[in-house]
Amino acid sequence: MKSDKGDAYLLWKVYELSLIKNNTHGYFKPLIIVDVELRPLLMREELLYKNLQRIRNASMVGVDVGSDIKILEKIVEDVRREIVDRAIKLIPRFIDIAKSLGLNRDDIDGLTGLAGELIYNRSTSSYSSSVRFHGLYKTKGKILER
Repeated sequence: MKSDKGDAYLLWKVYELSLIKNNTHGYFKPLIIVDVELRPLLMREELLYKNLQRIRNASMVGVDVGSDIKILEKIVEDVRREIVDRAIKLIPRFIDIAKSLGLNRDDIDGLTGLAGELIYNRSTSSYSSSVRFHGLYKTKGKILER
């Protein structure tokens, strides 16, 4: 059985040294409640969506996937609803931001994308690069209103 005491000791020494040099920002990023609550869900949703895309691509080639697509679509939708619910609870004025962007409460994909943009806090040069950054929130075949 492997013990993490050695790794924890090394991390503590790095942290202690960075405190002495007043350089903690270089090694350690402060965590906030949004990081703890929403990032794991966003990462889980990304993995599930990539698997869904893989299964869809396999079915287009002719592989018999059975009812796996419907089950995975339901799981992805449930995770997205959970992301939106937690974002509403954790991010102040989340619904106000969504309304100003023209999103209603039923647009789960758009709200999930908005939560991802707010969490990752990525400044992008355009709307299209913002959509490409979150490949899981692509809106293929849908008409986008700006």
